[in-house]
Amino acid sequence: MNNRSFFFIIPALFVMLFIISCGYLQMNPPPDANISEEDTDESGWMAAAANMLSAADYGNGNNVQEKAEDIYANLIEEFGTDKTGWTDAALSWWLKSEHNRYPENPYKLVTVYGHKSPKLPWANPDAVMFIGNLMRKGNFVAISITWPNADVDNTGQGGHTINCWGDNESERAISENPKHIRVSDPHRNDGGSLQTYEYDFFYEPNPDGTNEGAGWYFSYDNNHPYIKNIIVLSPVTTNNDNEVAVRKMGAYRLMYPEEHARYKLQYYVAADSLIDVFNAPPENGTDFNKRPSISKGKQKNKALVEWSMKKRDSTRKWFTIFSELIIPEESGILVSDVKYELRNGSELKAAPDVYWNVIHQPVNFPSRIENISGGYIIGSFDILKEDTVFTDDDPYAEYRFISQYSFDGYPREFTLYLYAETAYCISNIKLGHKYGLLSPDSLWTFKNWIVDFPDKIECRADTFSVVFYTPKKLYYPEGEDYYKRRAKVE
Repeated sequence: MNNRSFFFIIPALFVMLFIISCGYLQMNPPPDANISEEDTDESGWMAAAANMLSAADYGNGNNVQEKAEDIYANLIEEFGTDKTGWTDAALSWWLKSEHNRYPENPYKLVTVYGHKSPKLPWANPDAVMFIGNLMRKGNFVAISITWPNADVDNTGQGGHTINCWGDNESERAISENPKHIRVSDPHRNDGGSLQTYEYDFFYEPNPDGTNEGAGWYFSYDNNHPYIKNIIVLSPVTTNNDNEVAVRKMGAYRLMYPEEHARYKLQYYVAADSLIDVFNAPPENGTDFNKRPSISKGKQKNKALVEWSMKKRDSTRKWFTIFSELIIPEESGILVSDVKYELRNGSELKAAPDVYWNVIHQPVNFPSRIENISGGYIIGSFDILKEDTVFTDDDPYAEYRFISQYSFDGYPREFTLYLYAETAYCISNIKLGHKYGLLSPDSLWTFKNWIVDFPDKIECRADTFSVVFYTPKKLYYPEGEDYYKRRAKVE
């Protein structure tokens, strides 16, 4: 070996050791349930779920590995090893099952961000920073990946779920995208339970092959796969025994009060059983303080939300407020006493009380259905005053919502419950569907409606309900099929 070769090898080895040994790790060693047989076993999506649940201190065993193997055995006994599927369904099934004997455990919320179908990259330029901060806040994250397919435009090939445990950044909250990802993989144990991969440049991915557009691709294979969605297991702050929590979000679009420059906006949000309340900044974020006051009183299912106005843009007529609730399944949401508190101490009604809920028809024997999945119903409706002419351009207020449902509810068969005060009417109901959670910014730009109910609903004191069967059949998207991957650039 000559001196030149020697001095090239040493720095390269040092860099690789630095990547492996430095950076953030959520757990070390992490749980790493592995599949039993290559080429026939499709249960990798369940192994990822078992690892997440074990990391959250579920399962029987003396350590996280034994707990992961115990949970994995529960899952394959229920689902088998020959079907493709989705990790969020495996998580939700186990949390609802008789195996979950841990009512005090706060990890009850399962969320999917990104896409399941079509199999396209999750085109969020800050996604891997988002993943990193989720881990640093105590959430457990798995990533769903797919490989670019040169033979077919606008879709990827195959699917796989791996557990994300760290990156190359420090332990503190991060403000930039990491360059490396650290994972465990039910199909790989190269160098131990952890593997480290490098991300491609977001806008120029998979440099030696084809790509399906901008996204977070990384060096897992010669043909770099990309992240299409992530699955997150999160804790809740209020424990409701073994009830699985879901996300429900509501956004009011309201008119500014005329001729009032400064005021507070306040309202109550309530549910049958309220676990957590979060608020995103309003759509017109320059008008309001970004962090509202949220206070819970003696009624545990109710919270008061108050926004303080900073300044008023006189060129705009509407503004939007947004609330996110973490609640048990089948719990409805009531928004009430929506009012402006003016600077002179007087009050002005801002919007009527509104109650809404979406309840899905249950699926019989859900674990027998390949690729079964939960998802999100997106809804929209207008609110009119009783004396409003139906052809008026502007409603009194607009409301949009997101309602999460679990894997054991039919996506296309559900009942929508709506209530507004007697002096108000509801019209222009629209419903859509996604398998990944929309962001607050995307809620008002969403247009992929599958149900349109334009009629005006007469004002009434009781709750309006209607059973919907979506005219567009919602098929479960093809689950994670590791053996369809295109591992090499062709």
